[in-house]
Amino acid sequence: MPSLTNDFLTGIIPSQLGNPSSLQKLFLNYNQLSGELPANICNNLPFLEILLLDENNFGRRIPSTLSRCKHLQTLSLSVNGFSGAIPKEIGNLTKLKSLYLSQNSLQGEILEELGNLAELEELWLQNNFLTGTIPSSIFNLSSLSNLDLSYNNLKGIISSQLGNPSSLQKLFLSYNQLSGELPANICNNLPFLEILLLDENNFGSKIPSTLSRCKHLQTLALSVNGFSGAIPKEICNLTKLKSLYLG
Repeated sequence: MPSLTNDFLTGIIPSQLGNPSSLQKLFLNYNQLSGELPANICNNLPFLEILLLDENNFGRRIPSTLSRCKHLQTLSLSVNGFSGAIPKEIGNLTKLKSLYLSQNSLQGEILEELGNLAELEELWLQNNFLTGTIPSSIFNLSSLSNLDLSYNNLKGIISSQLGNPSSLQKLFLSYNQLSGELPANICNNLPFLEILLLDENNFGSKIPSTLSRCKHLQTLALSVNGFSGAIPKEICNLTKLKSLYLG
């Protein structure tokens, strides 16, 4: 299993990479690699299951041809210089469990096609320039446990249909431009929620008393919004709560 993590490597990944067609796991994270990610990387490494390239200096667009890595379970491209839109072809990686694209310069909307990733457990898109609304298809992923969309430019409301993935434990939506009311049924749909970060948005109306139904909630952040009215007394029923931010 080749691991060249944190080895101070520089230069580019050659387009001829991958004569070892049996390669399944490739760790090149925490280096100083640069240039474009070769469009043919999956042609040469068709059995790749884990590809870690985070914390390098890659740039340009994420190649849509990554969809040809049909066995890919973990894809980590965070903390690079990728720009442009997330390729819709990523939605064809049906075995993907972890997708890390945070801290890049990605633009455009979060695509509905990501809702095709039925086995996805972790989706990290924070610290980009993503716009538009949150696709309902994301919240229909039954295996999803961690979702971080914070520090983007997302707008719109959180739908009352939120949360078919009852396994969701951590939901980070801070520092966006989301608005409207917080759905009263959010905890009915996300009963295992442990962390809910909604601070620095444009939510309004009252804080729903039904948040008390999130029995596993440990951190609740609603600061810097437009909530009004009283603090619901039902909040006191959250016996596992460790951090409450309403400033």
